[in-house]
Amino acid sequence: MTRLHHIFAIAVLAAVSATASAQPMPEFPFITVTGEAEVEVAPDTVTVNFQVMEFNKSAELAMDTVAERGAEVVKLAKEHGLTHEQIESYAIDKQVRRNRENMNGNMDIIGYEVTQRFTLDIDGLDTYEKIMNTLMRMDNTTGLNANFDISDRDAVMTSLVAKAGADARARADNLAAALDASIKSVYAITEDAGFDNFMARFGVSAEKFEFGNMSMAADRGRSFDLFAPETITLSKRINVIFKINP
Repeated sequence: MTRLHHIFAIAVLAAVSATASAQPMPEFPFITVTGEAEVEVAPDTVTVNFQVMEFNKSAELAMDTVAERGAEVVKLAKEHGLTHEQIESYAIDKQVRRNRENMNGNMDIIGYEVTQRFTLDIDGLDTYEKIMNTLMRMDNTTGLNANFDISDRDAVMTSLVAKAGADARARADNLAAALDASIKSVYAITEDAGFDNFMARFGVSAEKFEFGNMSMAADRGRSFDLFAPETITLSKRINVIFKINP
């Protein structure tokens, strides 16, 4: 096979594949609606992410400081009842820092930045506040971030899916009735944000969290609110295609 024929064969194969994967618009009357549902719930679990960091001209001293502080973090977590599975520590990372403002081009080493990331999965807001209160005052901790959740999330999200489906059906009935039509059946459900690619894949959208105006992260130059929110908002959105009887 010549090179030209080989290229042509590849192009034809690609075109066939693209055609096979594409799905045409429905040839029957239909309407598309979005159903939504949300609920305010009190959080009872927290995932805390942060890192221990030390900068020092001596790599050995920086490593020793991070190792010592990391041991203190693990001890703190265990003292408040966290199990081994609820404490996740990552590999220690060391970065060389150089003088990049040296005009002669010689970027001399000015020190070493050593970091180690941690994730704590905490049950109960009282335990969270006690641990966070200590972490905030501990030397070398930075990048504190808290994500609040609920322990019975699966049950709540299942309920929200049903409510979002009912909302979609009610919207569809109202829309169809306004045009003297009626709903025949469900054709598709999609998790896409809109219907631009609604024929590509179907499912249920990922939930979203809303914390109002409360800041949940802390880093250099940023503030962190120690206190947990009274409630968080869990929501579901589904996009549905209904066949209609015109």
